[in-house]
Amino acid sequence: MPSSSSSPIFNESITKIVAHPQHPILVTAGADGDIKLYNHMEFITTEESGLLKTAPEIYHWHVIYPAYLDSTKKKHEGRLVNKEIAVENPTINEIVAACKEVGLETRVEEKKKYSRDFFSEGRVRVQIYARLEGDKQVKAFVKENIRNKNQLLNAIAPIMHERRVAINSKKDATGKKKKK
Repeated sequence: MPSSSSSPIFNESITKIVAHPQHPILVTAGADGDIKLYNHMEFITTEESGLLKTAPEIYHWHVIYPAYLDSTKKKHEGRLVNKEIAVENPTINEIVAACKEVGLETRVEEKKKYSRDFFSEGRVRVQIYARLEGDKQVKAFVKENIRNKNQLLNAIAPIMHERRVAINSKKDATGKKKKK
């Protein structure tokens, strides 16, 4: 039977070892809730490690990458809505504004990257349901007509599309040339 004593370096319980080929990181959590990161047995800060903690309250929120709504992308490149309602090169700010117009709470994660479009940064987390206190299985939807990611995307894409059309029509009315 192994002894219950731990080494003096790690008097916390080990919760996760992050696998990276060149920079293995050891994450420990103490009894006081303190999270510490070690790289080659040296303490490092969360920012230095590149690990950004996701707040527990937004962990279950749905993620929207701009590629989901991008009309220049093909389906296999990550577009999830019809091309007719998608917009060209959507921004994080446009997604947030559309979600707010629908009445949903959002959080922006600027440094996150989409695996199919690794060179563009940023994503938006959207709360479409809240877990009822004390019961993790029961979900209370924020909007009854938005119950999953597909319904969420189909609700915000037309809003973004209409805004783009309105902006383009204003540019045409002021006499500026429209780019093709």
